Amino acid sequence: MKPLKLNFLSVITIIFLCSCSKEQKTINNIEGIWDVEQTITNGNTSSYVSSTMEFKSCKAKEDNCTGNYKTIWDDLYTNDNSFIYKVSDNGEKITLNINENDSTISIWDLDVDLDKDDLNLSGRVNNIDLILILKRQ
Repeated sequence: MKPLKLNFLSVITIIFLCSCSKEQKTINNIEGIWDVEQTITNGNTSSYVSSTMEFKSCKAKEDNCTGNYKTIWDDLYTNDNSFIYKVSDNGEKITLNINENDSTISIWDLDVDLDKDDLNLSGRVNNIDLILILKRQ
């Protein structure tokens, strides 16, 4: 009887571990604060003092996963924007609705390339090729 219980528990454990969607796994893995090491637009690297993105915890089924994107530019002007994000396509795409003063100012549909503490987001935004290279804090 013990082998039967052990096999049953093993099957239940495997089902539980596999039940998390690929989108949720990506959300879980990007949760936290990331340093934006480089922003490349049309092949040119942007110049700034510092930039961070924070992806807050949420469930993949929610439409309003939230985060913050803060950049301090060379002239010390600061952009501090919130965003709403959604992960799709088996965790390989992310859509960011960048907000300013509670209004969406830009929508970014980006490819996700995630490797532990390295996150690259890339895509075409408003006719600009955009690459964000991020490192987990």
